[in-house]
Amino acid sequence: MCAEVVFRLSDCIFVIDEPTAIEQTLANFYERLEERFAEINEHDEIGLEPNELFLSVEELREKLNNQKRIELRALGKTAAETDEQFQTL
Repeated sequence: MCAEVVFRLSDCIFVIDEPTAIEQTLANFYERLEERFAEINEHDEIGLEPNELFLSVEELREKLNNQKRIELRALGKTAAETDEQFQTL
């Protein structure tokens, strides 16, 4: 998969700003991809399935867990509440 090329780099550090917000954005993105693919199939048009183009949320999380990374998160009570809300979704 082309999406995996970046994970083959041995000397890199991922900087992830607001991981919970990114996860929510990705969830919305993947949902829209699935909807769009269903529309394409419904009209008998040609298109690749989203999993043929992108890593799933689980695959991405697994790959990132094995990489050096810095996660930037907001601090304080509000940030903790926000993180808690996203984890329960």
